[in-house]
Amino acid sequence: MVVFMISFNAIMSGGWEDFKANPVLFIPGLLSAILAIVFSIVLIWAMFGDLESAIMLTGSSGSMDINMFESINFDAFDYANFALIYFVSIIIMLVLSSFISAGLTGMAKEVTLTGTTKFGDFFSNGFKYFFRMLLYTIAFIIILCIPAGFLTAIYMILVFGIAATGSGGALVFALLLGLLLLILVVVITVLFVLMFYFTAYAIVVDEMGVIDSFRKSYNIFKENKADVFIFVLLILVITFAVSFVVGIITSILGLIPFGFIGAIAGILINIIITAGLTALTTVWGVRMYYALTDETVVEEIVYEEYSEYSEIEDGILE
Repeated sequence: MVVFMISFNAIMSGGWEDFKANPVLFIPGLLSAILAIVFSIVLIWAMFGDLESAIMLTGSSGSMDINMFESINFDAFDYANFALIYFVSIIIMLVLSSFISAGLTGMAKEVTLTGTTKFGDFFSNGFKYFFRMLLYTIAFIIILCIPAGFLTAIYMILVFGIAATGSGGALVFALLLGLLLLILVVVITVLFVLMFYFTAYAIVVDEMGVIDSFRKSYNIFKENKADVFIFVLLILVITFAVSFVVGIITSILGLIPFGFIGAIAGILINIIITAGLTALTTVWGVRMYYALTDETVVEEIVYEEYSEYSEIEDGILE
């Protein structure tokens, strides 16, 4: 199925129109963005022991002072306390983000099928698919960690063995080997992301179990490699471009005389932009999932696109 040749414009533009017509989609995105910011602040606060520094570093890279890291006394650093805070934060993050993702994806499904959604759909879908979404998230993290951990272990064993020889040439070889393994980890990670990108959508859209959803996503990728690759690439490019612009803005805000105010402003801007982007990419993802799996929805998407072109053409002729 060659989706991009006939309907990609409708997927993106239609998703944007659905998002504009249903601003309630912004709320789950807002919750997700706030969760990410709070998670960042908590971890930095646990490291520095200073809430103001945590807010400054989170809110604006332009206010970052490298000397702040010198304030950390690693000899007296409470690693056990930091590990506990990190572990608890990760658990809370996984639970809440899984609920938010399930609820938002359900809302995006309603918007794609009916053109409208309400905030109640967020809670109904969140509770309905939360557990499956949580299992998927944990499983996906494990899948990503296995090759990275395995290759890292191999590298460390080889490095220690090479270092024992005391040869300069061997050290260079070890560094090149490390670079090669790093590239291999990146390639494997990208491949896994592509293969299982639509797993979460299968859980909510087709109401599948976790294992079946992984299988469904893999089959989608296997049958539509180019379409999936281009779609994911475009989502990443859009996300990177928006994040880059936001990063520049927050860096500038960090340079104003009252740095703390700039950091707060940076956090607010980051939350708002991230919220909108999260909601929009989810809507795009649902529309793309339908385009790759449901012929009836594909026909509707194509009809929308050609109807739009027909209206433009009629306007020109008139």
